[in-house]
Amino acid sequence: MVEEIAQSFQGLAVAQKKTLTMCIPPMLSFTGDEKAIRQLVSTLLDHAMKYAPEGGAVSVTLEKESRAVKLTVTNTTVHPMEKEKLSQLFDRFYRADQSRNSATGGYGLGLSIARSIVTAHKGKIRADSPNENSLTLSVTLPI
Repeated sequence: MVEEIAQSFQGLAVAQKKTLTMCIPPMLSFTGDEKAIRQLVSTLLDHAMKYAPEGGAVSVTLEKESRAVKLTVTNTTVHPMEKEKLSQLFDRFYRADQSRNSATGGYGLGLSIARSIVTAHKGKIRADSPNENSLTLSVTLPI
């Protein structure tokens, strides 16, 4: 399912001159609310595509970690991510990029909804900026 959803973003990536890479092993399974998990994956990819600059990159990785599955979506960014503001990304109506508003790119609810889905599945979601020009959103869901 994750691969299917990620592939649906390939056309958008090409149109926006971005690269989208996937590292998704076959036969990795998880039991949960399929509709909610689809929304979660779509929300994370949509966020990454919105905030990756033209010529930027988005990657999706799915892996098994002991008794959990870990979904990671990483994108390049134009502006450096301030580490102290990373936890605010999941707050309702928060936008790290103040140039975006409801007319140019959403309402600031996507990552808040993603957090709610993860919480409902007893998982964890976090944001990290491993370097100045990238953002990584990681979701860990217990199997």
